[in-house]
Amino acid sequence: MNNCNYFDKIALTYNLFSGILISHKRYAKKIKHISHYKTDFKVLEVGGGTGLVAQFFTDSEEIIVLDPSKKMMSKIKNKKIKKVHGMAQKIPFKDNYFNLVYCVDSFHHFVNGVKEKNYEKTFNICIKELLRVLKKEGTLVIIDFDIGKRGILIKWIPFMENKLMRWGSKFFTRNEMKRLFSKYDVNVEIYDMDKLTYVAKITKT
Repeated sequence: MNNCNYFDKIALTYNLFSGILISHKRYAKKIKHISHYKTDFKVLEVGGGTGLVAQFFTDSEEIIVLDPSKKMMSKIKNKKIKKVHGMAQKIPFKDNYFNLVYCVDSFHHFVNGVKEKNYEKTFNICIKELLRVLKKEGTLVIIDFDIGKRGILIKWIPFMENKLMRWGSKFFTRNEMKRLFSKYDVNVEIYDMDKLTYVAKITKT
């Protein structure tokens, strides 16, 4: 996620519109359920923006939002949420640190600003980083748009991001997501979330 200029521009009004497509509380509940969440967990949200999901993890031992947009993170007012400026390509934490790492509506942005020929390389770098900071038997959860579904709205999202806004986002179907992680020492399970999104549970073995 190299190009944060757009998110800097929309930071002021982001919270007003984000809930139209995303139920942050319901997503947090799903993440807690499938990760067997406990309050002694150390938790990292990658691409956490304004902390709309992270706010439901403030009962954890530690909750950190990592994001490339300082203006988005400036909207996080809860002092229990630690804000760290950075990107998924180089996560500034030591190995095997977190019990839970999650990405909500951010995974497809990891290649924003990257040339298409470098997408695969960039995602591999990001995945290695996500798994590096995750403890053994820890859980990585990815919630993203399910472009394999039918419907005008689900087709509109990648059209808007890539054709109109020219962000260069890369969306994955469920099977593509499984294949993406097939080379790593993980177990992957895919669940339904809602009409627009799926949940990928990746367990580090």
